[in-house]
Amino acid sequence: MAILKWPADLKPKQQQFYAIYTTRQFKSPFTGTSQTSPFPACHWNASLTLNNLDRDELRDLEVFLLQLRGAAGRFRIGDQANAEPRGLAQGTPVIDGAGQYGGVLNIRGCTPNQNFLMVGDYITINDELKRLVADANADSEGKTTLRFEPNLRKSPADGDTVITRNTYAVMRLADDKQVQTKRVPLYGSITIKLVEDIYR
Repeated sequence: MAILKWPADLKPKQQQFYAIYTTRQFKSPFTGTSQTSPFPACHWNASLTLNNLDRDELRDLEVFLLQLRGAAGRFRIGDQANAEPRGLAQGTPVIDGAGQYGGVLNIRGCTPNQNFLMVGDYITINDELKRLVADANADSEGKTTLRFEPNLRKSPADGDTVITRNTYAVMRLADDKQVQTKRVPLYGSITIKLVEDIYR
């Protein structure tokens, strides 16, 4: 099934967009002290509330949900409150060197000597959504280092594009029961819960 794109005219009035990490806690039965160990697994979750949709918006939403076929479908969507970065994000940024893993990436192709991205900005690399935990300033050669969470699940290739505007994750509906309410004259509201697809 093709990966769809969230309809641009459907703007949520409220949203939650957050990462869920996987951890395990070990507690001593003798002293009661505990230790928490992180695991590499992490995925994005979201909850979007769309209120007072008019007839056209409601139709677009209903058709979109039909195309998804419940939780089976996949679509691209990002943090709707942060579609634009705070940094200048100018240039044509690409991955600088193969074999990079974890939460640090070297990139090139930025406009030299600029505040390329700022802490809290998002990037998308190979359909993976990441959020910067430190500012990224381009040097005189247009290179910079991105530090972000969560870690990469797959190492990108040298020259792969780094998306800095209208960033997204590949998401699916959290379950098959995403139902909207309607009232005369055909205005509708819905809260949709989403989960990132990390198994593609």
